Amino acid sequence: MNQDILVVVDYQNDFVAGAFGFRSARLIEDRLYKKVVEYLNGGKRVFFTVDAPDESADEERPSRYPAHCAYGTEGGHLYGRLREFEESDYQKSVCFVKKETYLTTGLAKAIQRYNMAPDGIELCGISTNVCVIANAFYIQSAFFNSRIVVDGSCCASKEKALHDKALAVMASAGMRVV
Repeated sequence: MNQDILVVVDYQNDFVAGAFGFRSARLIEDRLYKKVVEYLNGGKRVFFTVDAPDESADEERPSRYPAHCAYGTEGGHLYGRLREFEESDYQKSVCFVKKETYLTTGLAKAIQRYNMAPDGIELCGISTNVCVIANAFYIQSAFFNSRIVVDGSCCASKEKALHDKALAVMASAGMRVV
């Protein structure tokens, strides 16, 4: 299902194959790539959330997570074939939104700059039960009159049971899960 806007959540090296990586995250690469290309070829906008924790905050309050996705490091880049969307050729259609926690208020602001009231927003990425669900609920709240679609085949979690439960929760909240 092609909506007005596609949001790809945290498909970065450290979350796919690095410190927090898991097999099912690697398995969705081709489907994600095809989906992004479909949106871009259709003249639509694609937003990538990129986890970029504030490392300076860790000096005062140690993180419970190991260092990851540091800006400018290999771990912070998009994984696999999706990295090509970081290239300047796509800058007019691709937007990167940095986030320091599970979700980012910057995502809604970025979408509003592009399209004040999108008819539909599709989300995919990793991890379904943490960052995808957090951003989906935030986007649903920010764009209450928009159709929110989550493509379960382009999402992944470390545990399949948590992936399935997160999709069920989003569906129960009125999001269309495909």
